[in-house]
Amino acid sequence: IIKMNSKKIWEIPIKDEVTEKEKEFPFDIQLREFNLEIISRAGYHNLFEIHFFLNGYGFYLIETKKYSFKPNSLIIIKPGNVHFFRLKKEVKKYSIYFDPVFFSDISNLFYSLPNIIEIRERDIVYVEMLCKKLFEEKKEKKELYLDFVRLKLHELFIIGYRSSLNLSEFVEDPKLEKILNFIEENYTKNIKIGDIAKTFYFSLSSFSHFFKNAIGMSPKQYIIQRRIIEAYRILTNEETKTKIVAQKVGFSNYKEFVNKFKKITGINPASVKKM
Repeated sequence: IIKMNSKKIWEIPIKDEVTEKEKEFPFDIQLREFNLEIISRAGYHNLFEIHFFLNGYGFYLIETKKYSFKPNSLIIIKPGNVHFFRLKKEVKKYSIYFDPVFFSDISNLFYSLPNIIEIRERDIVYVEMLCKKLFEEKKEKKELYLDFVRLKLHELFIIGYRSSLNLSEFVEDPKLEKILNFIEENYTKNIKIGDIAKTFYFSLSSFSHFFKNAIGMSPKQYIIQRRIIEAYRILTNEETKTKIVAQKVGFSNYKEFVNKFKKITGINPASVKKM
């Protein structure tokens, strides 16, 4: 069990522990406990990430949608999804990670599921037992270990699929979603927070208050993190000079770009290709 209770703000760089898992093995599961409020940095990776919450409340922001979770929620983050989370006190969850290439048959199924599912009451105990079995199997790694994992992931998909059948299109906060979509379309431009506020009929102060209350960070912080995420994607997938990347994602000052990149990811943008 991984317990995290040493600091209020837990910030995850883009190149985090999840990214390292991609190199080492096709599957992992952790039982995690958080005893203080936690706000992550935005990030993304190339694994499927699934969280089953035993207790606690909070939300995940996945791409431009906000999903509030509670006990028995299943959060599904698909490869490449830009996401971050905010956890309230005393959260306990199972976190599952698996390689979409190695488990390609399972991945195709999970791609069809929504990002959040409320597990049906009659299946809650079964899902918890399923997670426990996966957790024990990962520790012991007996014969046909990965075949067992594949079987249990398939069972989890079936339960998730059946629980999702009665879900309607999920929109938690329509105004917030419109704002996030607007930022997504314009974050690489020279947009000003005041202009966003006017677009959605807010004063600057009321917009900043609304956004921070909903997301847990200021609009400026959010835009900077979104730019850095995109810069990281470009640097890892294209042969493009870092100065050009900085301009493409909306930074007019290269020195500021380097400083923000290092602060958020923990590495220098020039060293990304060397990793």
